[in-house]
Amino acid sequence: MINHLRGQGISLGQEDDHDSNLEQEQLETTNYAILRDALSGPIIQKLALPGSQTESAVVSPTMRKRRPHPRRKRDDGPPSTHQAEGGTERGTSSTLQNQAEEDDINDLIDFTDYLSTELYAALPTHLRRLNFASQQSAPDDLSTSIDIQAIVDALPPTVNDSLVTYSILPSSDHVSMFLASILESYIAAALAPPSNLPSLNGRNITKPQACELCERDWVPLTYHHLIPKSTHDKVRKRGWHPNWMLDSVAWLCRACHSFVHRIEKNEELARRWYTVERLKEREDVQVWVDWVGRIRWKKR
Repeated sequence: MINHLRGQGISLGQEDDHDSNLEQEQLETTNYAILRDALSGPIIQKLALPGSQTESAVVSPTMRKRRPHPRRKRDDGPPSTHQAEGGTERGTSSTLQNQAEEDDINDLIDFTDYLSTELYAALPTHLRRLNFASQQSAPDDLSTSIDIQAIVDALPPTVNDSLVTYSILPSSDHVSMFLASILESYIAAALAPPSNLPSLNGRNITKPQACELCERDWVPLTYHHLIPKSTHDKVRKRGWHPNWMLDSVAWLCRACHSFVHRIEKNEELARRWYTVERLKEREDVQVWVDWVGRIRWKKR
């Protein structure tokens, strides 16, 4: 690398600047993904209606009715004359439904990308460049140094309008509170120490490359206690599980993590759904995983 730069007439000082700029660019790319993940959680929770045991997961009709970027209708041509009688109508209906679901997912992706891009651009530099190492060398109480209103004021008016139009928020008066929650999640994830956890009773709990439910490997992961900490005293008292199982964990993307906590209360999660394998057996989880697995963020 040094010789290559020298061959181009670049000094070591310039090389240091180049490496520093590259590191900052990589850090901001990582942090943008973290912010988008923090933002996507409540958006998916609001707009995605997870299916019941008889219904598939769908996007809220609100999204379908208020699509910001209307897509051109596709002309798939006339149906095949070889289809069985009645098959044409069923086939067309199924195709249209599948296309509507794909359009909904694409709109959800576009909408989240748009909000994430605008919000990230509105953040001050020190928030865009957060990481574990920088905070250790210069600790700062970020909870008191963030001017939420300044960030809100830096956002284009279309962001506030979109949040209200899509029923993410009841009114623009709630934007500051909403962003404070998003930034709290973002900061916690950005400042998280590198994960290198030991095995637990023979089970390797080192952070995997992909979510253990939806298996997406392009989204940040969160640390989920399979037996929620709030239930540990009751678990011990009632003897539901041996003590060594209390620290059982799973690495889940934020969307799956939030979904798990929505489908059951903590006590039921602790008593019946305390392994990844058990969660995967649930039909509602299977439907959710199939749906959310199709959400693939675009490269920035």
